[in-house]
Amino acid sequence: MLKPLPLPPLEQTLDKFLDAIQPVFDSKLNETAKEITYSFKEKQGANRQKQLSEYAKIQAKQGKSWLSDFWLEGYLVGRQPKALSSNAGCQINYTTDKTDFPRAAQLIHCLVITHRNFIDGRIGPTTDNRNNPLSMDGWKTLTGAMRHPQEKCDSYYYSNKGINNRHISIFWQGHHYLLPVTDAQGNVFSVQAIEKALLTLPQTDKPVILPFTAISALSSTDASQQLNDLCQNTHNATVYNTLKDSLFCFSLYHSGDDELSQLVTQSFFPAHAWQYKPFTYQMDLDSNYLSLHIEHTGLDGGTINDILSYAFEQSVVEETTETTELKLLDWQMTPIQSQTIHNLLKPIEDSAKKIAIRQFTVDYSPIKTKVSHDALFQFSLIYAQLKVFNELKNTYEAVDTRNFLAGRTECLRSNTMQAKNLAEKLLLNTATTDDLTNALTAHKSWVIACKTGQGIDRHLYALKEICTEYDDVSQKFFELVDKFAGKDFLSTSTVGGQYPIHRVLFFPTSQGGFGVNYSINNPYYEFCLTADAISANKLDEMQQAIQEGAKKLIDMVALM
Repeated sequence: MLKPLPLPPLEQTLDKFLDAIQPVFDSKLNETAKEITYSFKEKQGANRQKQLSEYAKIQAKQGKSWLSDFWLEGYLVGRQPKALSSNAGCQINYTTDKTDFPRAAQLIHCLVITHRNFIDGRIGPTTDNRNNPLSMDGWKTLTGAMRHPQEKCDSYYYSNKGINNRHISIFWQGHHYLLPVTDAQGNVFSVQAIEKALLTLPQTDKPVILPFTAISALSSTDASQQLNDLCQNTHNATVYNTLKDSLFCFSLYHSGDDELSQLVTQSFFPAHAWQYKPFTYQMDLDSNYLSLHIEHTGLDGGTINDILSYAFEQSVVEETTETTELKLLDWQMTPIQSQTIHNLLKPIEDSAKKIAIRQFTVDYSPIKTKVSHDALFQFSLIYAQLKVFNELKNTYEAVDTRNFLAGRTECLRSNTMQAKNLAEKLLLNTATTDDLTNALTAHKSWVIACKTGQGIDRHLYALKEICTEYDDVSQKFFELVDKFAGKDFLSTSTVGGQYPIHRVLFFPTSQGGFGVNYSINNPYYEFCLTADAISANKLDEMQQAIQEGAKKLIDMVALM
């Protein structure tokens, strides 16, 4: 039985908040922040904390945390194009002796088994590496889920169709096909049956006027308007409902380009995924490249890692000898509808073209002792910020909190005063082992706080959302919180190693910032930076500074 997500004491959160802002605010703003925070604690904080505490009890009875609904709405109110805001593209490490369509058929078969097994209750509670149970809320997306764009706030759909007669959506050369993947008894069609169906995909070089998935690259407001218009047509309404109930989407294409180029294209450009579905797998038939385009509302990175690990462990089995076949289900569009969507896509495509990335490694083999590699990654980023920009801005790092009821992630604020002090001294080549030890201790303290439900970001967010009526004191305090936590200069993500998720790309969460994915591929640290049009011209400097900082840190640890 999972424990409810703890509600941290108000005073503890406010004290930790003031500690967290100290390294990134100047002295004047830090003093102002203290006054605003103390005023909130004295006048309004206790009342909001009490409301949140009562709300937490109600939510726990429904299998939710005090954060669940606020967090869901936080995603659904986002209006921006999903690939240029909250979605992510994951390159997947999937190895098999199969190639081309046989490889696709085998993967589809194993993925369908995974979806079917979850829906049918055949997958028990997942556990962490210490055998502690984890929340499986994110696994609910396996039922066949979809974010539904609406004008002001999107909704989220979970299919209730069970395991019988289920289907997936295949994207091929701009078209959309329905592929049945289970029979009337819930048996998964064989690899051979799926492969035979895929081989009927028509081979043509004739481009479509507008790819089926293009509309999903629009902002929520625009996508809602265009879909509502399209679905006045009963055929299109049927197509959309079919898409909603698809277990997942699977895009097949010919490329042969290098993997990083493909990852950029598949992650950010229109027409390569249905960007409102949690899972669109993207497979190049001319190489071993595979990626997964993720809509983030319903699941987190840790859950994705667990789902893929389970899927890749599934054996190929023949549960039925029935065959399956593709059914073309494209939109019926007028020229005006097609042109309208095309015009709306133009600025989105232009933004995607300005995205730049850097992928590079640092050899950490000199390290022979136990150390927090995660901390060293983060310290390298702090060093780089100070060297390139001569200031320290906010960094976001997610910590897994699925060990709690309906848990997901908490934000670790890695830019501690101890880490900043270490980086400043590293720049001057005066850092000592004590400086490193202090920074490591502070980082560990944040990790423990987040893992035990004592972080600050989610609590502050819920305190803001629990009551939408703001007096002057609350208004000033939450404006201060937003100034700190609303936009992160570096948004960082990691799942540790490179299996089954190899690397991840995601758009910076603030203009001029960076999306940063880091991972370990023994004996190398890998960094993958994503920049927008503003930050792209700093990528070379950031790469050099990160590598320089990481090498200095590695040398220090090697001598400890």
